[in-house]
Order: sequence, then structure tokens, then C-alpha cells
Amino acid sequence: MKRKTVRILLLIVLAVTSLSFLFESHILPGLTAQKSVKGVLWFIQETIRIIKDDYIEQANPSQTMNGAYRGLVGSLDEFSSYLSPEMVSKYKQSRKSAPFGVGLVLYKKFRTFPVVIGVFDNSPAAQKGIRIGDTISSLDGQSTLLMSMVEANLLLRDNDGSPLKLKLLRASTNKEVTIERTKIYDSPFIYTEIPETSGLLTIHSLSPPCVEEIAASILPRVKAKNLPLILDLRNCHDGDYEEMQRFTNLFLRASNIGFLESRTGKKEILSCPDSPKLANIPLFIWTNQATMGPAEAAAAVLKEQSRATIIGFRTSGLTAQQKFIRLEDGSGILLTAAVFNLGAKKKIWGEGLEPDVKIEGMDQSQNTYLQKTQGLLVHN
Repeated sequence: MKRKTVRILLLIVLAVTSLSFLFESHILPGLTAQKSVKGVLWFIQETIRIIKDDYIEQANPSQTMNGAYRGLVGSLDEFSSYLSPEMVSKYKQSRKSAPFGVGLVLYKKFRTFPVVIGVFDNSPAAQKGIRIGDTISSLDGQSTLLMSMVEANLLLRDNDGSPLKLKLLRASTNKEVTIERTKIYDSPFIYTEIPETSGLLTIHSLSPPCVEEIAASILPRVKAKNLPLILDLRNCHDGDYEEMQRFTNLFLRASNIGFLESRTGKKEILSCPDSPKLANIPLFIWTNQATMGPAEAAAAVLKEQSRATIIGFRTSGLTAQQKFIRLEDGSGILLTAAVFNLGAKKKIWGEGLEPDVKIEGMDQSQNTYLQKTQGLLVHN
């Protein structure tokens, strides 16, 4: 075997071994919790030896490394992911600007096909008939089975607006669909005038400068009307927790709205210290399964503080903060570093947020939510 190949295989062993220290040894097949670190190392070395000596052809070291990282990281939780150099580029670009997309949000567990949990109103995907609950078996010719949820959602996006080819798995048959990628939104939010309300504020991403722009252009109009405000958080899964605090602070003031907790139990208390601009405006918040991360946390806080009525579907319980680690070859690892909870006995992570008023059926269109909201306004 070439010296370079041996060197890379050794790197694989070291990488897998170092990551194995993060977990209990009983998660490795064939080992029990009582096995020592020496036993774990032996297991990995023996696996590499068998592949090197007995596999039908010489294994590709690069692919082996990719598979090792992907399997270890992807099995942790929905947000943790190994990203190839190409996916790292997509990930970084998606955090800087709103790229072209098809208007879908996917949910995926390890070694399952992703399922559609969010469809943007009037998006290319909606116009092609993509529905909540559809299963996607491939994206642009790539099987989605071994992808992470992060990868699957990143592949929906592009920077040049090229069409996306996907396969829908319905009733055990695959149907290929080509969907044009367009700019789903240019701004992190959209404000729409709605009669008998202060308006409908649809949040696409809780990332800066979302709150700053809301404060500059929307708050004066909302204050002048002094009527209930509708916050549409459907499909909002991008953002950060600092912006979430600023957003929540528009509606309430509190020294403790919850905390981000790491594996070691260290808690970072989140707060809304400033005087709220819209303290007395009644709020209706729309949620669905694609309301995740900071948006899901914001909805939970506003409900907990009795500032909002939640309308829609139970959220996914994916209120986590990620840490990105860049690797030498340009790839990267995205790890869940902390989870958000309202309190010690009020978990959101893994449980989700139950709405006060449920939407019946699978129709998650704006008209359905608006009708339900207007019915509540009449009764109030």
C-alpha cells in the first residue's frame, strides 16, 4: 500500500478514536460499557485492518474518512452534521445572504429520507404541488438517505438560481420533479396590512439586521394602529439567539427568558433588558413544524410570558445552538453545543411547543391561518 494511503488511513483511525472519547463506549457494535479505551482503539484498528487486507478492492481513503465523519456526527441529532468543502461553502453563503431556493423546509433523522414539513406560500415548490408530508428520495441526482438534515436543506438552495431536480417518494413510487429556484425573500421579514389588526409580520430569518429594520420601518405603523399584531413564524428556521433576544425584547422586558445549556450543565441566561416598544400590543403567533431554532424559542418565550396566543401546529423541539468546526481539508463539522429551555422543568428541546389554538387538517396556507386568527379576533 502506498505511503500516502497508509498515512491517510492512520488519520482515519486517529480521527475516529478521538471522536469516540466523546461517547460512551457501548455505542460501538461489539463492545460493552465496561470495555476500556484500549478496547475501543483495538476495535477501530481491527476494522481498518480488515478493510485494508480483506476488502475486495483498495478502499478510497478520502471516501473512508468522509464516511467515518458522516456516520459519527450525523447520528448525534438532527442539527449536527459533517459538511464536505462544497457544503461548507453553501453553509457559509446561506448565513450571509438569502440565496435562491424552492420554498421548502425539510426534516430528517439519521438514515431516513427527509420529509417536507414546510412549504412557503406561492413558492415554486407550492406551485409544483409539493405537499406537507412528502418524502424526498433524491436531490439533484444525489440520494438523500445518508445526508444530514442540514445538508438536505442546504441542497435546496443555490446562488445562481439553477433548477432543482428532486424525486418524490409517494405510495412506493418515485416521481421526478424539476423546480425553478427563485429568491424566496429579499428581506428577513415582510409586513402586510390586515384589516382590524396592526398587520401581519412574517419573519423569514431571525438574523441581523431583522430587528433593526423592523424597529425602523414597522414599529411606528404598529404603534399608530394599537391593534393586535400577527407574527408569522411558519417555516422560520434560520437565525441566532442574540437576534431572538432583541426580537422578543420588542414585546416584553425580563431579566430571564430562559437559558442555553451545554452538555456540562453550564447555563447561559438569556434576557430582554430594555424597555419594550410594543409592550401592550396583543400578539398572535403562527407556528408549524418548520418553526425551529431561535424562532421556536421566541414563540415559546412569548407564550410563557403570557404575551401571545399561539396558532397552528406543534413545533419540532429543535431549539439548539450550533458550533462550526473547520477541518484542514476545507470540510467542517457542525455540532449542537447547547439547547434552549424555558426553565429546569420546561423543556423545549426534543418536546416542541404546543399551540393554544390548533389548525385542523394539513392545510398550512396563509388563508387558513388568517381565517382562524380572524375568528379569534371576533370572539375577543
